[in-house]
Amino acid sequence: MDVKHSALLTELRQPLLMAPNRVTRTYRGGALLESFRGSPSPRDGWQPEDWLASTTASRLDAQGREGLSQVELGGKPVFLRDLVQQFPRELLGEKHVKQFGADPYLLVKLLDSCERLRIQVHPTAEQAQSLFGTAHGKAEAWYILETRTIGGEDPYILLGFKEGIGRGDFGRAVLSEDREALVGMLHRIAVKPGDLFMVEPGVPHAIGPGVFMLEIQEPSDLTVYVEPTEPGTINSSANNLGLGWSRALELFSYHGQSWEVNIAKCRLTPQPGPHVPGGKVEEVPMGGPAQPRFGVSKLLIKTQLTVSFHTYRIAVVTRGQGAVEWSGQQKRIKRGDVLFLPAVLGNCLFTADSQEDGDLEVLVCNPPSAYL
Repeated sequence: MDVKHSALLTELRQPLLMAPNRVTRTYRGGALLESFRGSPSPRDGWQPEDWLASTTASRLDAQGREGLSQVELGGKPVFLRDLVQQFPRELLGEKHVKQFGADPYLLVKLLDSCERLRIQVHPTAEQAQSLFGTAHGKAEAWYILETRTIGGEDPYILLGFKEGIGRGDFGRAVLSEDREALVGMLHRIAVKPGDLFMVEPGVPHAIGPGVFMLEIQEPSDLTVYVEPTEPGTINSSANNLGLGWSRALELFSYHGQSWEVNIAKCRLTPQPGPHVPGGKVEEVPMGGPAQPRFGVSKLLIKTQLTVSFHTYRIAVVTRGQGAVEWSGQQKRIKRGDVLFLPAVLGNCLFTADSQEDGDLEVLVCNPPSAYL
């Protein structure tokens, strides 16, 4: 190992603080996101998402770079994707690399809408491989962080077909650009901070205005939109991913359910983890009991709490302030900070400041290898 390589590896043996990584989308938002990240003048715009510790590029960027996170090392920015390729075992972990290769198999976003997103669906991993030659589908989960009322409308999501919806009626509404009919075919669910939902591939969905969330998902940007950005443009390949509507409509799972069955299936409930001194842990594996696709651990830290891991983690500080400590070193953290925790660390200690406003709260996002 040369001196430069060795020095770089030494720099990676720490929690890596991730700078904001805003991504352009076709909807507006971002004011709550910017406030969360500490901006003194938050406002809505066309970059309503922040992709966290991302090695995935936006499909909307012709250069293939928007969406890729960078890390400051040696006084200059370096793409995290390049570091993962160079140091896969150190960053991702031996067990992860053995199972998944030099691929994090995870994408985490902060997403803040000030308008309703278009109704959409994502492919399964098998469909993504067959149709697009990529390994990743787009299962995702939504952890609601904050909400706001916009235009007198309480925050909500659209998730899952109602009973009796079939491909014929749905396809006709898509091709005729009947937005009212399309919205009426989906369940509307009011949301509040702390709510958690699973969105499986094939399930139609849309995020309503005023919803700020942490989105945990498979690392893909493959989306079929059944509503166009402009009237009369539904047949654009930007909506159906170039599949044409005959094939694109096959990506939907036409298994409509009652309100009660739908909400029971998509709403997730955090489960208490093992008792640990200094705080509390709640755990939510997501995407299947045999092998979860990903998951989230909610840490409520009153004094100190040690986190141990054999694979990497992405940690988002959602409340309070304190420090993260490792190998005799310390880094201050506060609400809105995002950390990439390399597998080579093995563990780190979160310490909460003594505050009147409560615990230090950290959401730790886990790749599938965390459950091996």
